[in-house]
Formats: sequence, structure tokens, C-alpha cells
Amino acid sequence: LLGAALLRPRRLDRLLFCDFPSKHERLDILKVLSRK
Repeated sequence: LLGAALLRPRRLDRLLFCDFPSKHERLDILKVLSRK
């Protein structure tokens, strides 16, 4: 979801794909965030 200007050559070196977390990963995130 990047603008066309950002995708022109020499604007970004790499494109990374970040998927939504799985059910297990969401549980791990919740555990970390709920620590005291």
C-alpha cells in the first residue's frame, strides 16, 4: 500500500512483506504486553 512515487527506482532498497500474526503469535504478543 505504498504510493507510486515511493516505488520508483532508488527510492527504497528493499520491500518487506509483513503478514498478520497467527493465533499463536497473537497469544504470545498478549502475554508479553500483559506482563507487569
